[in-house]
Amino acid sequence: MFSSLIRKLVLAVVGVVILTGVAQAGDISGIVKYRRSGSPAEGIKVSGLTSGWLGGMTGSVRTDDRGKFVLSWKSAGGLAKLYANGSVVARDIRDGEYVVVTID
Repeated sequence: MFSSLIRKLVLAVVGVVILTGVAQAGDISGIVKYRRSGSPAEGIKVSGLTSGWLGGMTGSVRTDDRGKFVLSWKSAGGLAKLYANGSVVARDIRDGEYVVVTID
C-alpha cells in the first residue's frame, strides 16, 4: 500500500512538471567589470546555482574580451547564486535578466 501511494505521488509530480513546463531552460547575460578601473574583465569563469527543488550547478562559461557572458542551464527558474571565479557575486537572479557584476 505504501509503495502504491509513493508511485501515485511520483506520477502526479511528473505530470505537474510536464504540464507546467518546469523542464524549460533558462539563461542570463551580463558583463563583469573590475571595481577600481571599471574596465571589462576578460576570461573570468562564470557559473551559477539554480533555484528551486530541481536546482543544481550550471555549467561554466568565460567572459569574452569585452567582459560579456551568456550563461544557460537546463532547468526552469532563475539562479539562487551567481559565481565569478568561484566567489558569489550576485543572488536571486531571474531567468532572462542582464546583470552587471563588479569584482576586485
